[in-house]
Amino acid sequence: MPDLDYLRSIGVALEEVVHKWGRGAVDTNPPAQVTLWDGLPNEYTYIDSNSPVELFASSSSAADGQSIEILGLDENWDRQLKNVILQGQTPVAIEGTWIRICHAINRGGIKLDGDVYIAELGTWNLGVPDTVSKWKAKILAGNNRTLMACFSVPRNKRAFFQLMYGSMSAKTPNPIQTHRTCEIMLMMRPFGGVFLEGGAYELCSETPFFHALDTPLHLKARTDLKLEIRNIEPDSIVVGGYSVGVASA
Repeated sequence: MPDLDYLRSIGVALEEVVHKWGRGAVDTNPPAQVTLWDGLPNEYTYIDSNSPVELFASSSSAADGQSIEILGLDENWDRQLKNVILQGQTPVAIEGTWIRICHAINRGGIKLDGDVYIAELGTWNLGVPDTVSKWKAKILAGNNRTLMACFSVPRNKRAFFQLMYGSMSAKTPNPIQTHRTCEIMLMMRPFGGVFLEGGAYELCSETPFFHALDTPLHLKARTDLKLEIRNIEPDSIVVGGYSVGVASA
């Protein structure tokens, strides 16, 4: 977590510490570079930074009727927390308009039977949105929450990044060949800009990765932060995460 002694010494009082992590699996044809999220091997597409949208929730299973919590940012880039009751494969509108999604969690008392999709308006096939670029979050049934390594700093806030970690393994272990490698990268996008690489680190299946900064990295309001993986070998699973402290700007 961010170095509290250092932040206190410069007059920063944290309001919360956010832990973000992602997990993804790839098969025989992995993309060259992709965001670490539940929708792998597809790339994650952000909502246009100046064009908030209405979002809908659906499940790939007609049996699902759980309450899903969605945390993100509204049209003003302020923190927004809403709940929606699934109606199986029928898309249900989520209250409010959205500019970013940070996580979605099953808050019901029953495990999800299908995968849950949070998506922009479009067409659905048995609960699955047809257009992948409209997916803004996905919950895999066995996880009951999103595992997406994406975070955006709200309006009138600032964030302090200090540590990240990662590990990987073979998706279907083979005693003869289990070694896997890839790069994991911290990517940052200031408002109105493009994603910039904030550090790239080698992952291999034999050695978990952990990196902590001596001085936390300061991120301004409306900055997007995510982890990406690059040059990943086929038949692999990657896990990565990081921590940021959030304070008033």
